[in-house]
Amino acid sequence: MSENFRITQDFVLASGGAKTKARNNLAAIALLKQIEAEGRTASSDEQMVLAQYVGWGGISQVFNPTPDRDWQDLASQVKEILEPAEYSSAFESVLNAHYTSFEVIREIYEGLDHLGFNGGRILEPSMGVGNYLGVMPPDMERRSEVTGIELDSITGRIGKQLYPEHEIYVQGFEKSALPKDTFDLALSNVPFGDYKIGDPEYNDLNLQVHDYFFARSLDRVRPGGLVCFITSTGTMQSKSGKGFTHYIGLEAKV
Repeated sequence: MSENFRITQDFVLASGGAKTKARNNLAAIALLKQIEAEGRTASSDEQMVLAQYVGWGGISQVFNPTPDRDWQDLASQVKEILEPAEYSSAFESVLNAHYTSFEVIREIYEGLDHLGFNGGRILEPSMGVGNYLGVMPPDMERRSEVTGIELDSITGRIGKQLYPEHEIYVQGFEKSALPKDTFDLALSNVPFGDYKIGDPEYNDLNLQVHDYFFARSLDRVRPGGLVCFITSTGTMQSKSGKGFTHYIGLEAKV
């Protein structure tokens, strides 16, 4: 069984322009499908290729029904390599599939260290391919049990290959049967946008997707635990979010 992938400062995430990223994505998908067909886990060298998958945020040209001439070949390759359900899932992820840089994630872990957190039960409810997991300090990882959630099929399956020692679920956060008051830390770059998640437990709150991730994660973290998210300004500054900031204050006891 392969070890978890490590992201260091020397590893360049999301290098190149849009077409380079698209080609890297295609190479990662092709390799993923080969590995799965052979019923094995990725080698360390293969993990380097898989880790260059950055999703399709900012590369929506490949899903244009009539792409520009210089994007036609890449668009055709994407449609050819993905199964219909995978294609639909990838297309739907365009608004939220944005990676978090190494520098930002490192600063978050330094902040957690300053707060005294050095390990425990960790939840990543919108993990992408797992950059937060890859940057996690080794000492913290050794002391932790990590659960990752990713909605998009290709992205989540790549995450499983990159972090085989962690518990990774490829499904919507709302469908993940996670016990309440369990985790010591939830951290993520949560999805954001002007849409809602259907979850009977939280429907009465009428939350935008980014606020939903806060609400459900707060319930899954134990009293005294931490929630550390990157989100849009809408969580704290939007007119519609004023009631939610009060909710956060009550639930998080800030």
